[in-house]
Amino acid sequence: PPHFVANPVPPKERFADDNDIETVKYFLRGANNEIARLRQNEEQMLKQQSSMQAEIDTLRQQVQTLQMQNYQQAMEGTDPRLPIFTPMDNDDGHPFFGLEVADGVKYHDGFSDAKHSYGAVKIIKVWGPSERAGLQALDFITHINEDVVATLHDFNDSVKKIKPGEPVDITLERGGEVFGTVVYTE
Repeated sequence: PPHFVANPVPPKERFADDNDIETVKYFLRGANNEIARLRQNEEQMLKQQSSMQAEIDTLRQQVQTLQMQNYQQAMEGTDPRLPIFTPMDNDDGHPFFGLEVADGVKYHDGFSDAKHSYGAVKIIKVWGPSERAGLQALDFITHINEDVVATLHDFNDSVKKIKPGEPVDITLERGGEVFGTVVYTE
């Protein structure tokens, strides 16, 4: 039968020889090279991120400038798309809303989730029935009586279905919030 010793004799201590030291140096050189490569990649990525952020800032500035130009043109009446509806519109059998509108672009800003959402009609000027219903300049009209309003053409098509004096359900977007109101046309 095998013989077991309760307290085995510890092995003799072994000191590293030259081969062991060279092996460790070899692996350390590889690790150091990998660390250097990763640091270079990190520096390149930081430069790219900085460059991309500068491009994003430039694009945001361009969008703000264009939005301001469009707004100024609309308010000055130099935008060829305006006015769509004026007080005289009631004379030809169409309902009178008291609105001047233009094609709109909804722009939601945010670095990580920036979205450009096209498809709404922007209110430029409000008076009369629309003002009494709470509509404001720079609101976006997204629906009229459940019809989707993505363009001025959609807006005109929806309005053609309405008779003067009829109440009209309008869905608006203002400051990122969506809500509905009723305009009592004249």
